[in-house]
Amino acid sequence: MMFMTSGVDSLVKEGVIKDKDILIALCKFTSNDWGILCDEDKELQNELLKNPKSKYIDRFMGVYMIHEIKIWIMSEYDYSIENLIYTVLLPEEY
Repeated sequence: MMFMTSGVDSLVKEGVIKDKDILIALCKFTSNDWGILCDEDKELQNELLKNPKSKYIDRFMGVYMIHEIKIWIMSEYDYSIENLIYTVLLPEEY
């Protein structure tokens, strides 16, 4: 399940960011490519992945540049709906 914040949604509606750009970033994220996240945080997340259940207990984050606009992608498992939630947001919306 994927959600976009209002800021990202507005950029898509205005044509500044295309759906394809979001999908490319999501594909990278789901392949454990954390984008331009700092090296220390990349190492931490890669270490967490050694636990097969990490996607169900830890929050993961990726940082990507799309047309000089920084976006974040975060994932967290929601036990109330038993689903992994991906959120695409602008840093200022956190």
